Amino acid sequence: MTIAFACASCGRRYQVPRRWIGRRVRCKACGQVQPAPARATREGESGTLERHPENTGAPPSLPVEVPAPVASTPRAGPRPRRRRRPATLEECRVQRPAVALLLLSGCDLFMTFALLRRSPAYFESNPVAMWFFARWNMAGMALFKFGAVGVAIAACELVERKRPGLGKLILILGCVAAAYAFVQGYRLILGVEGPDLADE
Repeated sequence: MTIAFACASCGRRYQVPRRWIGRRVRCKACGQVQPAPARATREGESGTLERHPENTGAPPSLPVEVPAPVASTPRAGPRPRRRRRPATLEECRVQRPAVALLLLSGCDLFMTFALLRRSPAYFESNPVAMWFFARWNMAGMALFKFGAVGVAIAACELVERKRPGLGKLILILGCVAAAYAFVQGYRLILGVEGPDLADE
């Protein structure tokens, strides 16, 4: 089906497809822009292309469809780059074994303090810890032990980020050693072993 209509300005007639009904078209002769009417005629009927009395020569081509103006959308800017969180702000990966090691080290320190106060026959077998104890008493020993544990936890955290699983394993072994030292001190207090055995 086609639509035959005449230009409202110059009278030139055109025939366009039915799907152009309501669309804006431009006249090739005078440039007038107007919507295509809704009156339809069949192909081959009297409504086909006609010449205007003032125009001679070949019939004009179909009018040009004028596209409807499209609202311009603002151009999106570049996507912001996501900042990586610094390694120091990441969640601790060895949190559980680190807490366990701190608790066991505290128990071991308490057991050492109890043995040293009980009898002069007991002594600290670690020479570095003994050096701190000789100069600052139990405060020096506590500073040494918890300082060493803190350094060990920090080192195991770095190892865990490079090789997952290895840092936790090292801390678990440290927990086993601290638990063994605590049990040995507890046995000494109960008198299961003689006072000649040194506390770890």
